[in-house]
Amino acid sequence: MLKWWFQTQYDRLIEAIRTKNIEEAQRLIAEMSITELNKVDSKGETVLTWAA
Repeated sequence: MLKWWFQTQYDRLIEAIRTKNIEEAQRLIAEMSITELNKVDSKGETVLTWAA
């Protein structure tokens, strides 16, 4: 139930994108650093690629 509490902003953004929670995704993007947003996953994609 408190799983979200232990997630990073990156993980929460992935979840917001996956569930199409646009408001939450926009809020998280605004709060995250460029370094976090440019983090590459195991497939070589960034979280912004997921959002596109």
